[in-house]
Amino acid sequence: MKKVKKYGLRVKKTGELLKFITVSNDGADFCDSVSYYLDVDGESEWLVDTPENAEYVRNVSTEWYNAGYETPKHSHDFDPDELEVVEVEIITSINKIDVKIPTMEEYLEKKYKESDPRHYEYCMNHLKDGNLMYYSLYDLNEFLRKYKNKEDK
Repeated sequence: MKKVKKYGLRVKKTGELLKFITVSNDGADFCDSVSYYLDVDGESEWLVDTPENAEYVRNVSTEWYNAGYETPKHSHDFDPDELEVVEVEIITSINKIDVKIPTMEEYLEKKYKESDPRHYEYCMNHLKDGNLMYYSLYDLNEFLRKYKNKEDK
């Protein structure tokens, strides 16, 4: 187990930890490719390495064109007195797990053998001829939603 201390900002009134939002600046001049914003809703908790960094951001909302991860813009006009610096302890435990995803053959069999036998046969011949085939992560997630629950029952 590993413990890491990080620092963030919390809204005093609600106890909510601020999160960050990443916004593309595509097409804008004289700025970074993305800007970071602090908000109560966002992608993930905004955490930095030092309490001084968090204290700086509590007091300063950087303009969008310079708003990096460590110096984000406040989405709301937070008054510094509305926010407080907090320490967040992250405990990391790394454990090996066994994960199995279907081979291409297993995927094709479940997906097409009954519903589209001609396509199944075509794909299997394609594989037997030494051609590579892959399914996408989207396909895998769809496969798992459709078939994993049936196998777990």
